[in-house]
Amino acid sequence: MLIIFDLDDTLIDTTGSITPVKLEQALAKMVEAGLQVGDFQEALGVLKRLDTASESASQTLLEFLEISNADKKYFEIGHAEVYGPLPQDFPVYPLDQAHDVLSELGSMHQLALVSMGKPKQQMLKLKNAGIDSTIFSKIVISEDRDKKPHYKAILDELGFAASQTLVCGDRVKRDLSPAKELGCITVHMQWGRGLSSLLSALPHYIARDVDYSIRKLSQITEVVAKLVL
Repeated sequence: MLIIFDLDDTLIDTTGSITPVKLEQALAKMVEAGLQVGDFQEALGVLKRLDTASESASQTLLEFLEISNADKKYFEIGHAEVYGPLPQDFPVYPLDQAHDVLSELGSMHQLALVSMGKPKQQMLKLKNAGIDSTIFSKIVISEDRDKKPHYKAILDELGFAASQTLVCGDRVKRDLSPAKELGCITVHMQWGRGLSSLLSALPHYIARDVDYSIRKLSQITEVVAKLVL
């Protein structure tokens, strides 16, 4: 079987270990540029609370500026900081048992990684999380938001039918819907943005595009075991 993973909030805890730090830095930059927020820590608390129900840090910033009645010019400043490069030593935490899960699955199946973002930054996250990139037969990191062509290319290159392929990601519309269109088996990782994705996805998207849902990454091994019986 071929198992294709997303990276952020699927293998690594982006929402928990990266986003809070980046949001604080973004708020500091916006305040430095003239944004009036009153008490910084209170404003930061509001920003982080908004992010728990947001599909992206971009949406979080927009909502924060809207409720603050602030000029939208600050969005570009905050956005540049949130999505700017990470320091080389930035701590990134893998999801619980991620290393063991990848090792176990990689010993019996082929693994691939398809992630959206800037290639250097995504590879740095992978490295700093302690995940060995060589465990993946194929890694695709693209700033293109459409994952479907990348899924198709990997299936063709590695010689797997869609029915032999499982795709695991946290966002239904972005990660799973394109895979389902190809006929792949899908697993929804309910973590971080994945929880917001679940709340925002229309019921028919979930029913149509999600075959399995898991709350812990380790549960994917049980899904795979059922599929290969």
